[in-house]
Amino acid sequence: MKNKLVLSVLFALLSSSIFAQDSEELIFGTQIWFAKQGLNQKMMKGMEEKTKKFNRGEDATYPMYTFRYRTGRYAGGIERVSARTASNLDSYNNREERQYFSKHVVPYADMSRMVRTKLWARQDDHSYNGSGSDERMKFTQVITYRLKPGSLQWDGLRKKLVEAHEKSGSTARFRSYRLLAGDVTTFGMVIPFNSWEDYTTLESKVFNKDIYDSVHGEGSWADFLEVFTEIVKEREVHLREYLPNLSTE
Repeated sequence: MKNKLVLSVLFALLSSSIFAQDSEELIFGTQIWFAKQGLNQKMMKGMEEKTKKFNRGEDATYPMYTFRYRTGRYAGGIERVSARTASNLDSYNNREERQYFSKHVVPYADMSRMVRTKLWARQDDHSYNGSGSDERMKFTQVITYRLKPGSLQWDGLRKKLVEAHEKSGSTARFRSYRLLAGDVTTFGMVIPFNSWEDYTTLESKVFNKDIYDSVHGEGSWADFLEVFTEIVKEREVHLREYLPNLSTE
C-alpha cells in the first residue's frame, strides 16, 4: 500500500498542470532508483519490459532514457529520464502504464533510497556541440552546481563560455540544464564521452584557459574563475553509463 501511494503521488506530480510553459519546450523528469538487496536484476528487467511496452515505437507515450551511476553518492543507482512537452504532461493519463510499473518495478525497489522526481529544462544558450555529432555516447559526466542566492552573474558566465567555444571552433560538447522546481538555484551540465581515454581530457576541453583567453582576452579566464568561485556554493560530479536496453533508443 505504501509503495502504491508513493507511486501515485509521483505520477500525479508528473501529470500536474503546473507546468504552464511553451508546449514545444521539453521538460526532463529524472528519478533515481535503487533495488532492494539481491533484487537489482528483477528491478532492471521490469524497467526494460516497461520501456519496450510503453516507450518505444509509434505508440510510445514519451521517450525514456536510462543510466547507471558509476561514481558519487548515487553509485549503483538507476536513473530514468523522461523527455516530455508541457502539453504531454498535462494530457497524460495512461493508467495501464502506471499499473505495469507498479507491478513489475516497484516491488523490487528500495523506496527509502529513491531520489524523487526532479524537473529540468534544457538551456540551449548555455550549451555547445562542436563535435560534429549528436550520437548518444556510452558515458556522461554530470556536474551539478548549486549557487549562492542572488548569483546573477551565472548567466553571463555560461554564455561567455559558449561564446569562447563558438568563436574558437572547438570540438567540445556539453549540454546545460536548469532545475524548474524546488531549489531553482540548481543547474546541471552534461558532458558525453565514449571511452575512459576520452575522460582524461574531458573537462579540460570544456573549461579551457587557452580557448577562453584567446576569445575574451589575456587574463579573462582568471576573472571567470574568480567570479565562479564567488557564486558557486556547491559543485558535485557524477559519472553515468547509458543503458540502451532500458531506453527508447
